[in-house]
Amino acid sequence: MNNTPVISTIWKDILTRENIFLILSLSSVIFLTLLLFLVLKVLAKKGKISHNISRLVKYIFISIVCEFVIYFYSSFAPVIKIARGLEIIAIGVFVKIALVDIYYFEVIKNKTKKTSHIIADILKFIIVAVFLLYFLRSVFEFNLAAILTPSAILTAIVGLSMQDTIGNLISGLIIQLEKPFEIGDWIEIDGTVGEVTEINWRYTKIKNIEDVYIIVPNNNIAKDKVINYNKPTPSVNQIITMGVSYSASPLLVKSAISEVVMSNPNAKLKGIFLKEYGDSAIIYDIFYNVKGFEKIRKTKDEIYSGIWYKFKNKGIDIPFPIRTVIMKNEEEKKDINPELLEKLKKSDIFSEISDNALNEFLSYGLINDYFENEVVIKEGEEGESMFFVLEGEFEAIKSGKQIGSLTAGDFFGEMSLLTGDKRYATIKAKERSRAIEIDRQAFKVLLQRERKIIEKVKHAIEERMKADKSKKTSELKEKMTEGGLFEKFKKIFGIRL
Repeated sequence: MNNTPVISTIWKDILTRENIFLILSLSSVIFLTLLLFLVLKVLAKKGKISHNISRLVKYIFISIVCEFVIYFYSSFAPVIKIARGLEIIAIGVFVKIALVDIYYFEVIKNKTKKTSHIIADILKFIIVAVFLLYFLRSVFEFNLAAILTPSAILTAIVGLSMQDTIGNLISGLIIQLEKPFEIGDWIEIDGTVGEVTEINWRYTKIKNIEDVYIIVPNNNIAKDKVINYNKPTPSVNQIITMGVSYSASPLLVKSAISEVVMSNPNAKLKGIFLKEYGDSAIIYDIFYNVKGFEKIRKTKDEIYSGIWYKFKNKGIDIPFPIRTVIMKNEEEKKDINPELLEKLKKSDIFSEISDNALNEFLSYGLINDYFENEVVIKEGEEGESMFFVLEGEFEAIKSGKQIGSLTAGDFFGEMSLLTGDKRYATIKAKERSRAIEIDRQAFKVLLQRERKIIEKVKHAIEERMKADKSKKTSELKEKMTEGGLFEKFKKIFGIRL
């Protein structure tokens, strides 16, 4: 049997002018769509337009193509369904990009600086649910009532078996809406103190001061008392108690404590109050404000250390309890070599300091013995002390190369102590050696006593910067302005000129 006439007839029915026009039109639209996608990809890659704008345009064009197909292919039912389904998906993705990615994560974030992934997830869920139901109704003509009724029964069953999980989810949503705390806040929950690092649907993750992560279910947070140390301001008030000898007048004590607290860049003095007359000491409350909860421990250490040095300098005693009889010898003063004092005074920083002040300054130090090849400080590490060589020899190493030697009378580490910069070089002992280590609080005492050092320090910093040939001229100029090393020095030591 010859099928040629039948096939010929089918091809004639298909290859009509109208169909050929529609096929060519659709091919042209698909080609233009692919070309547009390629252009958008190149523009987004070069940064001419944002990635989200590029995606928006793509899905708008997909919707237009679908409308084109629906209009011109109205007689082809399967094609209409496919085009209608693609159009609903494209519009749904378009709404998600416009509402969540652009409006919420870009516009809202630029205004409030903070956004929540939980709220973003809720918006995505609502968009998906709405367009999914519309897709099922329009494309497959499902009866939504028949779908939702058993779904509601199933939801009730699942809800009863997952009360705790659902409770955590709801609590997480409430936390995001009410915002009792945000990521980066320091909070206290049921005696646990830490920084909030993550808030999700089920739990809140906080990192305590020991850098240990603690997972707290959102349901517990909703039930327990929460203390937020960053709200309404990130500053935190602190009170520390200090017992002082009866022989020191309140005026002298308050003056000494005030100098220490006011010189600390992270603390603001609120008041010093005589609290009570104790059995062995007069008790004072030191009330101050710290700029950030994470700085509390470091600031308290600096204040306590500074008070010890200041009291030592002013002859104020911190007494032992009178209930205990303490038999002790007078503290032996460190034997500071007069020859060392003369060598130190050859340095520009210490050239005009009296022998008594310099001797007292060195007496606050800690004498350390170092074995051969023992590293004293490492290049690039943090440091708050300087060292004076008493005996032996040390070598300075920069980037693996030796750049100098240090012998009795020399000192090193002063730039880290004065400006807070990281260690410039690695210092290690070439032989059995000895050095005195002086910390920043001791230098504060010397600085308050000998104000002429300030100009000497400024000059020493300028000379050090000029000696570093690796610095460019423009960088030198920038360093010596407001953001320079001398400004760091003034800030660290609370100097107001």
